[in-house]
Amino acid sequence: MGEQVIYLGPGRPFGLPLRPNTIVRGKPEDAFADLAEAFAAHPDLRALFVPVTAAAAARQALRTPGSALARSYDAVVRADRSPA
Repeated sequence: MGEQVIYLGPGRPFGLPLRPNTIVRGKPEDAFADLAEAFAAHPDLRALFVPVTAAAAARQALRTPGSALARSYDAVVRADRSPA
């Protein structure tokens, strides 16, 4: 069955069908086929999927400049905006 995770990243990164607060049961790459390739190319993207039970703390970390989660979010935004 798998643990539920929530995506706390920006909307539609790299053209993927992801929206903030999307909840997935199990591995995200099993729910969205293109994620395996995106995780390989952009490892910070994986960090933006957190267990639902840790969502409140993760949201706080996103608001904390310099936190690991905030750095991952910023890295995904920068990479998504960079020309291919």
